[in-house]
Amino acid sequence: MSAGHATLVALMFVAAAYGFVRGPARAWRGTIDLDVFYSASRAWLLGTNPYDEANLNAVFRAAGGQKPLDLSLNPPVTFVLLAPLAALPWGVAEKGWTVLNVVLTGACLWALASLVGLRLGQPRTTFFLAFALALAPFHTAISQGQLTVAVTALVVLALSAEVQEKGTLAGVALGLATALKPQMGLLFLLLELVRLRWRALAGAAGTLAALAVVAVGRMALAGVAWLPSWKESLATFTRGGTGDPTAANPSRLLMINLHVVLHSFTDRRWLVNLLVLAFVISAGALALAGRRERGPRSELLTYSVVAVLSLLGFYNRFYSATLLILPLAWSVVSLNERSLRRTATAVALGIAPFLVPATAVMSRLVREGALGAVGVHTWWQVLAFHEVYALLVLAVALVVASRRSPSG
Repeated sequence: MSAGHATLVALMFVAAAYGFVRGPARAWRGTIDLDVFYSASRAWLLGTNPYDEANLNAVFRAAGGQKPLDLSLNPPVTFVLLAPLAALPWGVAEKGWTVLNVVLTGACLWALASLVGLRLGQPRTTFFLAFALALAPFHTAISQGQLTVAVTALVVLALSAEVQEKGTLAGVALGLATALKPQMGLLFLLLELVRLRWRALAGAAGTLAALAVVAVGRMALAGVAWLPSWKESLATFTRGGTGDPTAANPSRLLMINLHVVLHSFTDRRWLVNLLVLAFVISAGALALAGRRERGPRSELLTYSVVAVLSLLGFYNRFYSATLLILPLAWSVVSLNERSLRRTATAVALGIAPFLVPATAVMSRLVREGALGAVGVHTWWQVLAFHEVYALLVLAVALVVASRRSPSG
């Protein structure tokens, strides 16, 4: 083993230790977001309103939970998938979800490495593992008990199925991913529609339809008036709540979608939505034009573009950036190609800011007043959205790569 490879191996173990401390170790002491997912799913199982705050808290306390809960925002189809978890006592469910997230993280790394031909013992494989294990969105998702690791694993499964021309399996995986996190999965479904991959679309549509029938049917049989409560929760979330991209939301620094940057310059929601939509459509069209090859690297590049555009185009937070494992894998296998080396380097550099949760730290300092008047200045808040800028760099670099390498 060369000195350079030995250094990479050492960095890989450091990254694993860093990830363990920030992810599973914190989750074992208690997650942050899983309690709402769990309680809403358990309420659905019990035939009560999963969108009623008082009911959620009662259900959570009865299952062994203690802290007060926020409003539930997940669509009903999510509860069907989380029902097996919700059937368990809270303490068992929380620990079990943490273990599952760790397993799914390892599965993502193994599947992507196998897909692009990375083999153990190769320096570039070690580099990929070190970089991936150090990605802070995975640590944050695991520590908070988020659903994004599972969504990313399903997207990777869909990618592998696409490469093997198993369209139905790919569609089922994307349908499940969309059911868990619509903002992370919808654009992948649109990709299948644009490419006219009917088997994948049929698999996704069938999966979502079956989940919807079970989800809505359960509440209809129980006589639960859930729709008004859900609409009210979503309205509160997007207008002044933690999902509001405007200055009315003090925690908007934690969001990574393009809306938050644009709202630093205008309060017109329609204009911001239009600009974001135009960017996503334009970038997607440029990336997809002329691409026909279904090989591993070509599909990986296409999925990487869609992953970044999903993060920019819809409400997302730092933990959703687990999807960046896709462009990371593409950049690692493309660094050795002279025609793509600069672009692959730009992609890797665009992912680098996600090695540390800097915005979360800055946001906390602002809330605590540690930055004084600096933290409320508009110019400072604009500069604080460095993760959004990094995603823009990624989007541009991946589109350029798609145009230079139409066959992947």
